[in-house]
Amino acid sequence: MTDVLIDFAGKSNAVTLQNTTLSNWNFATSTDSTNHVSITGTYTGPTGCFITTATAEQFGWVDDIETYYRIAPQIVEATRHDQKLYRELWSRSLRKAVAAVVAGEYQRAYDIYRKMVDDLAVKY
Repeated sequence: MTDVLIDFAGKSNAVTLQNTTLSNWNFATSTDSTNHVSITGTYTGPTGCFITTATAEQFGWVDDIETYYRIAPQIVEATRHDQKLYRELWSRSLRKAVAAVVAGEYQRAYDIYRKMVDDLAVKY
């Protein structure tokens, strides 16, 4: 059994992909003058840090991570050059969240980080 099944249907170059891990991809095919078929794909799912995504999936925070990826770019754009804010975020929230992770207190780390992001989302 393969992870991806690709079927070419006659001269139309129709492609069928069957794999749930590919659900956030849009694929297209094209044929050049030498009948060489190219398959291109565009990712349409959430973007961001793969570590963050994997961690959120492991702890069941998928809905939260999708919200995060939706609002985070707006927060970053609004605060990109605010060095004072980022120093405050480190001292008030991020340092505590990191310490909680080191201590194995993952839910506490999540709660600290979530509150920080929620506060930023309201402000920006």
